[in-house]
Amino acid sequence: MRSSSRRILWIALALALVSVSLLLIAQRQDKKPSSAGVELSEEERQAVREIQNVQTKESSSATFLDDLQAQESVGAEGQSRAVIWREESDVPQSAAAALEAYRAQGAGKLMCGGYMDIKGNVWGGIVMSRTWVDIIYVTSTEDGAASTLRIVRLFAENVG
Repeated sequence: MRSSSRRILWIALALALVSVSLLLIAQRQDKKPSSAGVELSEEERQAVREIQNVQTKESSSATFLDDLQAQESVGAEGQSRAVIWREESDVPQSAAAALEAYRAQGAGKLMCGGYMDIKGNVWGGIVMSRTWVDIIYVTSTEDGAASTLRIVRLFAENVG
């Protein structure tokens, strides 16, 4: 991969991680990102707007990668995609199932992942390929018996 392409993907990864983290924190506090006490640069605000405006499709653990790919073929080139679904399993099982789907299809590489809260009710991860970055966000229900998975796919063209 060319050095400039790799740099663009790493910038996309960093912006995506910062943006999603800020959105998730603000969502958990029922506040807007600007009221979370963090000043965002114009690039970061644009990345947040991009993620907020992504059209989300209902999906499942068995079809989410195909759904993201199908959205890619019918959507505008470089436009972000998103899927969401609910599973009757806890956060670790749901996150593991999503990562296993990536591994089974050879779709991207896990760059980072981990719990985003102290209680273990929110897990986030970043999966990256040569052309896209997927942001995975898994949240637990109050009783911990079910999880909601959201995945946003960003493309290198969306950055800078």
